[in-house]
Amino acid sequence: MSLKKKILVKNVSNLSDARYCAGMGVQILGFAIDKENPDHIPIQDIKEIRDWVEGIEMAIQINKVDPDSLESLENDLNPDYLIIPEQLIPEFEDSDSRLMVQLEVLPGETKLSWMAKHAGIDGIILNLEGQELNNPDSGFFGNLNRISPFPVFIETSKLEENIEFLGNLGENIGLVMHGGKEIKPGYKDFAELAPVLEFLEVD
Repeated sequence: MSLKKKILVKNVSNLSDARYCAGMGVQILGFAIDKENPDHIPIQDIKEIRDWVEGIEMAIQINKVDPDSLESLENDLNPDYLIIPEQLIPEFEDSDSRLMVQLEVLPGETKLSWMAKHAGIDGIILNLEGQELNNPDSGFFGNLNRISPFPVFIETSKLEENIEFLGNLGENIGLVMHGGKEIKPGYKDFAELAPVLEFLEVD
């Protein structure tokens, strides 16, 4: 199975989501480890999911830094990416992990100058809750695809209703989705994932 867009699924908290995503061709799974996150998952559970799911990259979502545990985390999990907010960039300058930075984009912003100053990172996640998403003439999306020096992922709660437009953006622009809770252990309906992933399937 393959998809026509690169997909990052954040907040994966169970093996059911992980196996479904792998089977559908999702490229990156994100796991929240901060206990304040309602979707956080224990480190041991991440290890078990990693052992079950092959051929898919793993990202660890971090919103705060504990220097004593960070090195242990990177050694234990060896993640492909660390997903961090913009304000934590200085804390990770010496990290061997690839960094993906989360940015909030306000109406009228483009973040293009920010990208030019941070070309050394490995990807960005743009939260576009305040942006018009279905305008093919929008300079925001055209410029983003043309000049971004690294992969860009679009995150919005309105993904499903705008998937026809967002799913046909340039190849450098990926999409962010979110995992969900199991109905009971081993049982899930994938309602938050299936409509978008099925739309993006390559025939």
